[in-house]
Amino acid sequence: MWQGPAELRELAHRVAEMGPAAVAAELDEFARCAAEAGVEPLLLAVLCDRREAAVVRQRAFARAAAQLDRRREGTPTDIQPDGHEHRRDAPERGGVHQSA
Repeated sequence: MWQGPAELRELAHRVAEMGPAAVAAELDEFARCAAEAGVEPLLLAVLCDRREAAVVRQRAFARAAAQLDRRREGTPTDIQPDGHEHRRDAPERGGVHQSA
């Protein structure tokens, strides 16, 4: 079970250093937990598809991990038809703008 950001960072380092094939069992477990948290199913399917190129799986992992982090933080997002995510509270969407 994914307890927090530290474990996610450690997995991210292993994925980057060793490649997704080397940590496939961990990615499968991550995908199960991420699915329960409501992460986009298409990203998880690509992540776990061993036929996909490593770089494609790594990008799917990065996007799924980012979604999971935002869900844990309670940051609402919208997934656009092109697959990009946008924070609902982002200034360009009429949300709160913090100035320096």
